[in-house]
This record gives sequence, structure tokens and C-alpha cells, in this order.
Amino acid sequence: MIADLQGEFEDELNQTNKQEENDQNSYLMEKQASESEKASADKLTKQKIGEIAQLEGEKASYDSDVQTHSKSLKAAKDYSKRLGQECAVKAQDYIRESKSRADELQAIDEATEILSGAAVNTAGKVTSPPSDAHPGDEAFLQIPTAEAGKRKIVAFLRSKGQKLNSRTLMQLAEMASADPFGKVGG
Repeated sequence: MIADLQGEFEDELNQTNKQEENDQNSYLMEKQASESEKASADKLTKQKIGEIAQLEGEKASYDSDVQTHSKSLKAAKDYSKRLGQECAVKAQDYIRESKSRADELQAIDEATEILSGAAVNTAGKVTSPPSDAHPGDEAFLQIPTAEAGKRKIVAFLRSKGQKLNSRTLMQLAEMASADPFGKVGG
């Protein structure tokens, strides 16, 4: 009976030892798998941390670019706004100057028309008698002189120059009153 008990205990001890050995092998395998998994996870974590650091660096670079481009965009918008205002002012100035030039040209055309009219020729004489003139009316006819036509033109140019506030017309009136043909006529 002791021998039987001893045999049973030895069998039980062998089974327990085998079970312990199997459990120990399982533990070692699980431990090795767990350590391998942990090493892989650590490696992946380090890799992800590196990627995060790289991405944060890129993000900082992009943020800097965004700030730079935002400042450039704001400056461009400000410049565009100022340029639009300047263009509007210049357009108004151009319209005003064009109207002034047109008025000056019209005044010059009227002065030219007065100078080339039927009542005045280059000698300052009447080119033709009036159509309703009767014989003997010449005694009462006032023949305009070149000087009278010149005064009329100068007065016209001065009045238009003052009305239009045109220095050009005022200068033209001064030049016309200065007798520019005096040297030529003799």
C-alpha cells in the first residue's frame, strides 16, 4: 500500500511536474510573445512620436507660411483699395480736364470763327457791303478795323478763360493782345 501510494504520488508528482513544465513553457512563450508585442508597440510608439514631431514641425512651417501669406494678402488688398481710390480720383480729374479742354477748344473755335467771319478780313475792311445797303449809306457805315476785331477776340478769350478758369485761354488772350504779327506787318 505504501508502494501503491508512493507510485501514485510519483505519478502525481510527474504529472504535476509536467503540468508545471508545460505551464512554465506556456508562461515563457506568452512572456516572449508579450515582450515581442511590447517591443513592437514601443517601436511603433517611437515611430508615431517621430511622425508627430515631424508633422508638428511641418504644421509650424505651414502656420508660418499662412501668416506670411495672410500679411501679403492684406497688404495686396490694402494696395488694391488705395489704387482703386487713386484711379477714381484720376478718372474724375481726367473727366474734368477733358471737359475743360473741350470748352477751351470750343472757345478757340468761336474765336477763330469770329476772326474768319464775313465782317473782318486780313486788312480789317468789310469784305462785302450788307445786302440791305442803299446807295449813299456808306457814309454812315462803320468799317471795323483790325484793331477792333482784335480787341473783340481778346475780350472774348479773357471772358472764356475766366469763366472756365483756364490758364491756357488767359495766356492765349495775352499773346493775342501783344500783337504777335506786328513785326511781320511792318
